[in-house]
Amino acid sequence: MISRFLLTSAGAVAMALPGATAAVAAGPVVPSRLMDDPEVIKVCVMAKNGVIRWMLPTTTACRPGEVLRQWNASGPAGDRGPAGPAGERGQAGERGQAGERGPAGEKGPAGDVGPAGPAGATGPTGPVGPPGVTGATGATGATGATGATGATGATGATGATGAQGPIGPAGPTGPAGADAVSGLTVVSWPVSGVTTAWVSCPVGSMAIHGYFTPGASETSVVTSSKQEPADPKQWVFTFSPALTQTGIRTAICAVMPI
Repeated sequence: MISRFLLTSAGAVAMALPGATAAVAAGPVVPSRLMDDPEVIKVCVMAKNGVIRWMLPTTTACRPGEVLRQWNASGPAGDRGPAGPAGERGQAGERGQAGERGPAGEKGPAGDVGPAGPAGATGPTGPVGPPGVTGATGATGATGATGATGATGATGATGATGAQGPIGPAGPTGPAGADAVSGLTVVSWPVSGVTTAWVSCPVGSMAIHGYFTPGASETSVVTSSKQEPADPKQWVFTFSPALTQTGIRTAICAVMPI
């Protein structure tokens, strides 16, 4: 038999425990002394009869035979608010002063000869005088500087980030080898943000092996993975530094000989 227990940040996954469904779905009132963190509510559920014990938000494990459940006290953040109104247009800058007159340009070439005048009255035609020299054109003054641009209006506030999606289910257990021992149980739990984590095997069995599946970008490493000396049904992991992402801790449990 393979037992899997899985929690998400959005709430507890429903389990087929005797009497547990009615106790959780009824929505009991949380004792005020346990509401140190109003965003998270935690309980320990007795697997055999569904009895609930309210726990502190800092609780990470329950007693043997119990299952830890948690859910959020408030819903996810609302949609992004509308953008703020545009700021008023800034005043136009003052007109810049006229630039100084530039130096005179070089003398231009002589102009073309103008067309001949109409025929004069009868009489001797006087000589045509030479055309006058065209004066040089003065340089154009510099353009005044452009006035400063008005200030941009303030940007509207950014809406809150949406809640993180739920953790995907653990992958299937691989097939047993040719010499596999019967009566094994695999127990898996999600974990994050800690340096020490336990996995508890069912009553009447002991933890014989454990392994940890980290998140895709986890930087923390497992420094120890062993059976708890004081309680053989517990498998304990230690991490350095604390986990930054949600990973899956797994223990292989074997039925203890009678």
